[in-house]
Amino acid sequence: MAYYFKLYMAALIAFFAIDMLWLGLVARTFYQKQLGFLMAPNINWLAAIVFYLLFIVGIVVFVVVPGLQADSLKTTLLRAALFGLITYATYDLTNLATVKDWPVLVNCGYDLGNCSGGDSQPCRFFGRQVAELVQMPSDMITPLSDK
Repeated sequence: MAYYFKLYMAALIAFFAIDMLWLGLVARTFYQKQLGFLMAPNINWLAAIVFYLLFIVGIVVFVVVPGLQADSLKTTLLRAALFGLITYATYDLTNLATVKDWPVLVNCGYDLGNCSGGDSQPCRFFGRQVAELVQMPSDMITPLSDK
């Protein structure tokens, strides 16, 4: 049990640090511009904390542990990409289906590599790397911003 707790804590710290960097520096103005009309004036910290605690369980159960058991970076990266794609697509596509005036540009966030608009080269590069790992034709990976 201590082993899984250590994995959980390592994943929590890493994910939180990366997400804070993303939300605080990289995407702050993007989300304000695209979703400002929906943003609450204050963060609901209880909801945010519950999200992080649950999301990290998903990362550990569906990505970290299977990757370690397989002793394979390839397996870990594939599972991470798939988990990220499914979780972000669930959020973005549900909003696109149910929220009036949900900006389509926000949906670029779940494109392979979790890129959001602007320069699509990182998405294309990451998508091609994943395609090579799963031996899928790389021309099937096209960032949403290029459509």
